[in-house]
Amino acid sequence: MKPYASRSGTVSFSVLFLLVFNLDCGLAAQPSPVHLDLLAMQGTWVREDAPYRLEISGGAGGVMRVKYFNRKYINVEETDTAARGGFQYILIRLKDVNYPGSIYLLRYDRKQDKLFGIYTPGTTGQEFNVSFARKKPAG
Repeated sequence: MKPYASRSGTVSFSVLFLLVFNLDCGLAAQPSPVHLDLLAMQGTWVREDAPYRLEISGGAGGVMRVKYFNRKYINVEETDTAARGGFQYILIRLKDVNYPGSIYLLRYDRKQDKLFGIYTPGTTGQEFNVSFARKKPAG
């Protein structure tokens, strides 16, 4: 499934990034009010194609704290959120050995309770469609 599609196919990460976060286009994004989906995004998420894990907390005032694990902890350099077109997005930029400049841009889907988006490794610039499912508590 390609979560970001246009009439001509998949929208590139850079175009989507600009549209969602209004970067480098002279339109400063206004801080959005606390969105219910920000609160709903809190929890532990597991990537559906690999054993990578996100732990998302926060949400007050749009500030999210994210921890990322690929078996071990990987440093998260920054996170940002934006609400556009009825969806809540989160940007996660990694900065660690083997992850310099790697980025996740994820959209929360309330109906499916999943995160869909694009992962771009900083080392190659390739784009990969990814999805994360919420990890259910044991028991």
